[in-house]
Order: sequence, then structure tokens, then C-alpha cells
Amino acid sequence: MTGRLAWRNLGRNRRRTLLTVAAVFFATFLMVFMRGLQLGTYDFFIRQSTRLSTGYLQVQHPDYLDRRSLRQSFRLTDSLFARIRTTPGVTGAAPRLESGGLISNRATSYGVRLLGIDPAYEPDVTDFPTRLVEGRMPATTRPLEIVAGYRLLENLGASVGDTLVLLAETYGGFLTSRFAVVVGALRIGYEVHDRSLVLLPLAALQDLLETGNRVTAVAVAVRRNADVPVVRDRLEARLDSTLVVRTWEELMPELRQAIELDNVSGLLFLFMLLILVAFGVLNTVLMSVLERSREFGVLLALGMPNERLLRVVLAEAALVVLIGLVLGSLAGFGVNTYLIRHPITLGGELARLYEYYGFLPVLTSSVVPEIFLRTALRVLVIAGLAILYPLWHVLRLEPLKGIRYT
Repeated sequence: MTGRLAWRNLGRNRRRTLLTVAAVFFATFLMVFMRGLQLGTYDFFIRQSTRLSTGYLQVQHPDYLDRRSLRQSFRLTDSLFARIRTTPGVTGAAPRLESGGLISNRATSYGVRLLGIDPAYEPDVTDFPTRLVEGRMPATTRPLEIVAGYRLLENLGASVGDTLVLLAETYGGFLTSRFAVVVGALRIGYEVHDRSLVLLPLAALQDLLETGNRVTAVAVAVRRNADVPVVRDRLEARLDSTLVVRTWEELMPELRQAIELDNVSGLLFLFMLLILVAFGVLNTVLMSVLERSREFGVLLALGMPNERLLRVVLAEAALVVLIGLVLGSLAGFGVNTYLIRHPITLGGELARLYEYYGFLPVLTSSVVPEIFLRTALRVLVIAGLAILYPLWHVLRLEPLKGIRYT
């Protein structure tokens, strides 16, 4: 009975009802759309960054993050590597040895980041092979083969097929050098990597630096970013106290900070949309109550309790909000689904800016249930707060005051 009466009352002023439904609809749609675009793009950037560098997780010596030295490396036994790879939730693991060095071509030398990778496991964690612009990945240790950033090769005046000289400090603290053949050029898209990264087989770098079977990290891949906390706990339970598990947030704090900053701006935009919803609902419900004060006064005089009127007004407000909320969520779901299948590719200066910081100039979206649940909760809460005053007015209304209201 209350629901039918409330539905009928919405037709008393159809224009105002439609405007309020439209306000809730557009606010909900924009919140779902913007939040989906934010979270989807964040997840894309995180996945892209981890696949081009660190992996979602890394097993390290406790002091390696602060003091990147071969002294903070650790011995990787077959049993330890097997425990890491077989941890539930782990989709790939790759041992790595990293050190600084110097690369020379005739009279030109540059400082570089030497990264030893295992060609058998690295593709499970990163996308280095897909970033080759020329040549192939290193495969043999004798003669020593390397792949270098394309900017580094340009600065050295070298190209694929040339022989360069690598100079580095061994685990024991001695200087060592070796000739290396360039078999490929990488374009990561991140200027620092393109100017300094040198990839070579893990066994070759271990031999060059005289580290034996020591590594500086084991990079770990998981299916999605949401799995990181759970997999981290599982890994820590399988490791002893001499090793720690770092997440991508610890390994790439600048990316985490950039996401947090952008997330705050997005939340401020959502807050402004919620204010729009609040005023729209308040205006509709309050005007509806005030223009029917005389009608309410008559009903109260005939014996209808204030609580019954309050339920009718509450049902009217709930119908308006729910209609706009459902339609807005459906529209947002449709647009976000389309963006997942057809991401936005940026161009011009904005694209070059994205590429400079190592990101593909692509915007995508997400339709995770969290977006719709939180949006619905926010809209319902703000709408509930907005109608408190009209409901209070109905609850306090007296028959005589209602009849005399003009």
C-alpha cells in the first residue's frame, strides 16, 4: 500500500521527479565511469610497470632495498627456488642478479645497470622480449651476449653485432672486464632504462662478478594486483628470517605515490557529484512535502499517524534514488565494458609524456563489483542524509499547522 501510494505521488510533479532522477542518474553514471576509468588505468599501469621491471613481488635480502650491493645478495638453492615457484598464487618466478658497471665502445664509456636474467624463467615475469626493437635476447655465455637499451647504443655509437667492453666490480671487490657482443636493442619506454639497462644471461653475470649461485632478487609474478597481499603472506610463511618479500609498492614508491595523488583528486570529484545528488534529492523531497502540507494536515486530522506519512515520503525518496542509481549503474557498466574491449589510445604531446615515464599511452577501465557497491553505498548514504530534514518536518507536523500552511 505504501509503495503504491508513493509511486502514484511521484506523478504529481513529473518534471521535478524526472529532473531528480536525471541528477541521480548522471551523478551515478559519472561516478561509476570515472572510478572505473581510474581503477582500470591504475591496474593497467601497475601490470605494465611490473611486467617491464620488478614483477609484482621480489624475494630479497632484508637490507638490499636500502643498500643495493652484491653484499646483500643471497644463495639461491634449487629447493628455495622450488618453494617460491610452487607457492599458491605464484604464476612465475625468475632469479636475477643486478649490479652497476661500465660499458665502453672505443673512447666512449657510460655507467650502466647490469641485469642478469635466466632466459628460461624471465618471460614468466616480464615482457623484455616484446620490447626488442632489433635483434634477439641473449642466449649464450661464451662468447658473452648482451642486450642494451637503444638510447645507450646510440650514445655509444654502437649497434647490434658490435663488440663492447664491460667493466664491473666482483663480489670480492676486484675490478673485472670482458668483451660482450650486442645481440639486441631494447626500447622499454622509460628513459632511464633505455639509457642505462644492459641484459645478459644470469650465469654469465654470476661468472663475471664471481658470485657463484648468489642472486640479488627473485622476481615473482601473480595473476592480478589484488592477489599481492595474499601471495606475499604465503611466501613469507615459506621463507626463513634471512629473506624478505617486497611488493611493487615498496620497489616502485614513485608509482604508488602518483596513483595515490591521482586517487585523491578522483575522490574530490566524486564528493562534488555526491553534493549534486544531495541537493537534488533534498529539493525534490522538501518541495514535495511543503506543497502537500495542507493535504498532510487533513490526513493527520482524520487520524493518520505521522509515522505513516513519514513512510510514504521515505518510499517516494527511495524510489527516485533507486531508479536513478540503477539506470546510472547500468549505463556506467556498459561504457566501462566498452572501454575494456576498446581502450582509449592517447596521441600527441600527452602520449609522449606517458611514454617518457615508461607508460603506454592507453586508458582502460574496470567493472569490478567494488566500484558499483561503493558508488551505491555513497549515493544511498548522501541521499539518506539529504532527506533527514524533510522527514523531520513530516514527523513534527501538526494537523492544524498543516491545514493552515500556505
